[in-house]
Amino acid sequence: MSLSSEDAAKLGGSDLAGLMGLSPWATPLTIYIRVVNAMEGRDVADADDAPKRRGRHLEGAVLRLYAEETGAKVEESVKLTHPRLPFGRASLDGVALRDSLFRVVEVKTAGMSEVRQWGEAGTDAIPQGYIFQTCYYAGVAKACGQTDVDDVDVAALVGGDLRVYVVPFDPELFSMLEAAMERFWKDHVLPRRPPPVTDPLRDVDAIGALYPRHSGGERHFETFASEEQRAILDHIKAKARLKRAEMRAAGTEAVLKMALKETPKVYGLPASTGVKSITWKKNRAGMETDWRAVAAELSDLNDSVVRSIIEKHTTTTEGARPLRIWATKEEE
Repeated sequence: MSLSSEDAAKLGGSDLAGLMGLSPWATPLTIYIRVVNAMEGRDVADADDAPKRRGRHLEGAVLRLYAEETGAKVEESVKLTHPRLPFGRASLDGVALRDSLFRVVEVKTAGMSEVRQWGEAGTDAIPQGYIFQTCYYAGVAKACGQTDVDDVDVAALVGGDLRVYVVPFDPELFSMLEAAMERFWKDHVLPRRPPPVTDPLRDVDAIGALYPRHSGGERHFETFASEEQRAILDHIKAKARLKRAEMRAAGTEAVLKMALKETPKVYGLPASTGVKSITWKKNRAGMETDWRAVAAELSDLNDSVVRSIIEKHTTTTEGARPLRIWATKEEE
């Protein structure tokens, strides 16, 4: 589910795995950037990937299946605020009245590639990141007087089958998670001090969202602190190594193509390569429209009508802020 600006400016249960460095989707830096951007009124990027869409569309259905299987009555989408930490939110998928007792129920969906991460129904064998989330929800719900039972029911659609897991509440873990959230808020969010990069491939794009525009004047290299100078020099060296590697790869590709000639596929490669096969096949013919030419011809029919149509479908987008290295021989 997409976060509102208000929710994005707080820390939630789904952030905990990222804060602890155990999430495949978030890092401390990406969480920081989302929170700070929301607090300062900037756009909050929210990637709508396949797992999120799957969960959003199936959540209600899974809760209904859970209610049918357990006989519980479920209040869906219960939002709570941590009673001691105002920046801590808990967006519960539901609170279930089961066997005359209220408990938190959390919904998860897992595709076929994720089935191995889940254990037998009735156990607490769920992915570690979800343990953090359920423990936090249980603790907040208990503190807010919403539940009678500390354990959390996790209704998971695993490979198409409903499995209900029971995750016991761990007060020590809850205290640790509270401390981690509070420390993150005090050490990073309040002083606007970004946490270090821990996953470059995910963090690099997020940093652009934190600093989308340039401001101020140009700066001489010597005005940067020593660690900032080192970052500049390290990037220049890395880009140079990448360029040399790309040139070597292009050379080996040319030799490879000469070896393949008309051969469409090579298989049976040594296992040590980690490569199953190499293909060099011609793609099917595609279609391409010269929209510039189309627009030119249409303009001869009725220029004002064409202009109005173009203006109707034209929007102004914010310019990108690319990082580029200018070599001494290039003209700026």
